[in-house]
Amino acid sequence: MLAAFLAATAFLCGCRSDVPARPNILLITLDTTRADHIGAYGDRRARTPNLDRLAAGGVLFERAISAAPLTLPAHVSIFTGSYPFAHGVRNNGNFTLSDRVPTLTGALRAAGYRTAAFVSAFVLDRRYGLAAGFERYDDRVELERRGSETAAAASAWLAETSHDPRPFFVWLHLYDPHDPYDPPPSFREAFADRPYDGEIAYDDEAIGTLLERLQQLGVGQSTLVAVAGDHGESLGEHGEATHGLFVYESVVKIPMILSGAGRSRAGRRVRALVRSIDLAPTLLAAANVPALRGAQGRNLLPLVDGREAGPGEAYSET
Repeated sequence: MLAAFLAATAFLCGCRSDVPARPNILLITLDTTRADHIGAYGDRRARTPNLDRLAAGGVLFERAISAAPLTLPAHVSIFTGSYPFAHGVRNNGNFTLSDRVPTLTGALRAAGYRTAAFVSAFVLDRRYGLAAGFERYDDRVELERRGSETAAAASAWLAETSHDPRPFFVWLHLYDPHDPYDPPPSFREAFADRPYDGEIAYDDEAIGTLLERLQQLGVGQSTLVAVAGDHGESLGEHGEATHGLFVYESVVKIPMILSGAGRSRAGRRVRALVRSIDLAPTLLAAANVPALRGAQGRNLLPLVDGREAGPGEAYSET
């Protein structure tokens, strides 16, 4: 266990000299997660050691903005690199992404990646279009499932397919911080006065177990880990209990972290305004895969390296 932890720490600190031409990619989306409730973003009461280590060993974007405070439109924007008015998915439940819209998944699979997704809530069921391009789309949930169960399914798939020489693209979606806030017993007791933070801490632990599995499989150092919130949570601010009505920063400012993008980028904090739609173009650029046709987002690596300015503006709708 100690050896695995030390190996994981070496990876998370970015202690390697270069990035593979086609790195493995692990995309973790944190549903309903505010940036200011994570330790790396300044919350001293947060219990998010795994997210904090990813940030310390990678790139943390201080001002990342989601395209929508709703799960499905926000995720479609991440995967298409486009705003809702462009990709056409503008609410949960009654919109489906057209198979004519290019996606991050489709581009990576066409480039030779094996692809798998593990989602934690029905709102991302395959019927809404995000399953396109995935060889495995694990949406076997009634309404939602705990993050540890979803992470375990992803871990099992990685082990089962470890013999496959192709690089992998895995999407892990964690839903626990969504209302109602009811963390598992040990977290419920530790966060009795702030159960929302208990849900985030629980998901951080699930992330830690998956990162450890990557090390056990010997692919930690060749995996690029991207973490992004889909949207935040009002928690009573502006008279809104949860999310979906307004576009204040409480619901559209999200955590966004890129770890494993090379030793020279470790520990960087980017203050420029960026968007969730920039994530797909950035991951494709890191994998040396052509950009998505028609995407409105942009590759952020030149910004991270100080070669370009940020987008300068961001759009959100609800």
